[in-house]
Amino acid sequence: METNESESPKQAKTLTPEVAKREFEKLTHQQIGKLRSQYFTVRLGAVKACGHKFHPTDAPDTNCADCWEAYFRVHEGVVQGIESILATFGEVALVKSHGSKYTKRYKQFAAQMHEERIARMNPTGINEPGFSAIP
Repeated sequence: METNESESPKQAKTLTPEVAKREFEKLTHQQIGKLRSQYFTVRLGAVKACGHKFHPTDAPDTNCADCWEAYFRVHEGVVQGIESILATFGEVALVKSHGSKYTKRYKQFAAQMHEERIARMNPTGINEPGFSAIP
Protein backbone atom coordinates (compact mmCIF):
# COMPACT_ATOMS: atom_id res chain seq x y z
CA MET A 1 0.00 0.00 0.00
CA GLU A 2 1.26 3.35 -0.94
CA THR A 3 1.29 6.25 1.57
CA ASN A 4 0.37 9.71 0.54
CA GLU A 5 3.23 12.10 1.30
CA SER A 6 1.01 15.15 0.93
CA GLU A 7 -1.05 14.29 4.04
CA SER A 8 -0.10 16.50 6.93
CA PRO A 9 0.21 15.19 10.44
CA LYS A 10 -2.85 15.44 12.61
CA GLN A 11 -3.43 19.13 13.23
CA ALA A 12 -4.41 20.48 16.62
CA LYS A 13 -7.93 21.81 16.99
CA THR A 14 -8.14 25.54 16.66
CA LEU A 15 -10.10 27.19 19.43
CA THR A 16 -12.69 29.43 17.85
CA PRO A 17 -15.24 31.27 20.00
CA GLU A 18 -17.93 28.78 19.01
CA VAL A 19 -15.76 25.80 19.98
CA ALA A 20 -14.75 27.46 23.24
CA LYS A 21 -18.41 28.12 24.11
CA ARG A 22 -19.36 24.48 23.47
CA GLU A 23 -16.43 23.22 25.55
CA PHE A 24 -17.30 25.63 28.39
CA GLU A 25 -20.92 24.48 28.40
CA LYS A 26 -19.71 20.91 29.03
CA LEU A 27 -18.14 21.94 32.36
CA THR A 28 -20.13 21.45 35.53
CA HIS A 29 -20.57 24.15 38.16
CA GLN A 30 -18.20 22.26 40.47
CA GLN A 31 -15.49 22.05 37.78
CA ILE A 32 -15.80 25.77 37.08
CA GLY A 33 -15.42 26.47 40.81
CA LYS A 34 -12.28 24.34 40.98
CA LEU A 35 -10.79 26.11 37.96
CA ARG A 36 -11.55 29.53 39.48
CA SER A 37 -9.96 28.44 42.74
CA GLN A 38 -6.91 27.12 40.95
CA TYR A 39 -6.27 30.02 38.57
CA PHE A 40 -7.88 33.17 40.01
CA THR A 41 -7.92 32.94 43.80
CA VAL A 42 -5.11 34.83 45.51
CA ARG A 43 -3.92 33.09 48.64
CA LEU A 44 -2.42 35.56 51.08
CA GLY A 45 0.02 34.77 53.83
CA ALA A 46 -0.58 35.69 57.44
CA VAL A 47 1.39 37.76 59.92
CA LYS A 48 2.80 35.28 62.47
CA ALA A 49 2.40 37.60 65.46
CA CYS A 50 -1.31 38.30 65.06
CA GLY A 51 -2.62 35.89 62.40
CA HIS A 52 -4.13 38.60 60.16
CA LYS A 53 -3.93 38.19 56.39
CA PHE A 54 -0.98 40.06 54.87
CA HIS A 55 -1.15 41.57 51.40
CA PRO A 56 2.42 42.35 50.36
CA THR A 57 1.61 45.30 48.11
CA ASP A 58 -1.01 47.17 50.15
CA ALA A 59 -0.79 49.01 53.45
CA PRO A 60 -2.76 47.25 56.20
CA ASP A 61 -6.42 48.15 56.61
CA THR A 62 -6.42 47.06 60.23
CA ASN A 63 -5.13 49.10 63.11
CA CYS A 64 -2.93 46.21 64.24
CA ALA A 65 0.62 47.20 65.26
CA ASP A 66 2.01 43.80 64.19
CA CYS A 67 0.54 44.13 60.69
CA TRP A 68 2.03 47.60 60.28
CA GLU A 69 5.41 46.39 61.51
CA ALA A 70 5.37 43.54 58.99
CA TYR A 71 4.43 45.99 56.22
CA PHE A 72 7.31 48.35 57.02
CA ARG A 73 9.81 45.49 57.44
CA VAL A 74 8.90 44.09 54.01
CA HIS A 75 9.02 47.46 52.23
CA GLU A 76 12.49 48.89 52.78
CA GLY A 77 12.06 51.22 49.81
CA VAL A 78 8.91 52.68 51.35
CA VAL A 79 10.75 53.30 54.62
CA GLN A 80 13.57 55.05 52.77
CA GLY A 81 11.04 57.20 50.91
CA ILE A 82 9.31 58.15 54.15
CA GLU A 83 12.64 59.04 55.74
CA SER A 84 13.50 61.27 52.80
CA ILE A 85 10.09 62.99 52.99
CA LEU A 86 10.56 63.57 56.71
CA ALA A 87 14.10 64.89 56.22
CA THR A 88 13.15 67.18 53.35
CA PHE A 89 9.65 68.41 54.14
CA GLY A 90 8.90 67.34 57.71
CA GLU A 91 6.09 65.46 59.40
CA VAL A 92 3.34 67.74 58.07
CA ALA A 93 4.09 66.68 54.49
CA LEU A 94 3.97 63.01 55.47
CA VAL A 95 0.57 63.48 57.10
CA LYS A 96 -0.71 65.28 54.00
CA SER A 97 0.55 62.61 51.62
CA HIS A 98 -0.21 59.43 53.60
CA GLY A 99 -2.53 60.36 56.44
CA SER A 100 -2.28 60.57 60.21
CA LYS A 101 -2.75 56.84 60.91
CA TYR A 102 0.04 55.93 58.49
CA THR A 103 2.32 58.56 60.05
CA LYS A 104 1.53 57.37 63.58
CA ARG A 105 2.29 53.76 62.69
CA TYR A 106 5.53 54.74 60.95
CA LYS A 107 6.68 56.71 64.00
CA GLN A 108 5.98 53.66 66.21
CA PHE A 109 7.93 51.46 63.80
CA ALA A 110 10.85 53.92 63.70
CA ALA A 111 10.96 54.07 67.52
CA GLN A 112 11.01 50.28 67.69
CA MET A 113 13.81 50.10 65.12
CA HIS A 114 15.78 52.66 67.13
CA GLU A 115 15.39 50.56 70.30
CA GLU A 116 16.53 47.43 68.44
CA ARG A 117 19.55 49.29 67.08
CA ILE A 118 20.54 50.39 70.59
CA ALA A 119 20.02 46.86 71.93
CA ARG A 120 22.38 45.49 69.28
CA MET A 121 25.04 48.02 70.25
CA ASN A 122 24.74 47.12 73.95
CA PRO A 123 23.92 43.39 74.02
CA THR A 124 24.11 43.14 77.83
CA GLY A 125 21.27 45.61 78.19
CA ILE A 126 23.06 47.33 81.07
CA ASN A 127 23.53 51.06 80.91
CA GLU A 128 26.98 51.25 82.38
CA PRO A 129 28.51 54.58 83.31
CA GLY A 130 30.80 55.59 80.54
CA PHE A 131 29.06 53.32 77.99
CA SER A 132 28.74 55.07 74.70
CA ALA A 133 26.68 53.89 71.76
CA ILE A 134 29.24 55.56 69.51
CA PRO A 135 32.37 53.41 69.07
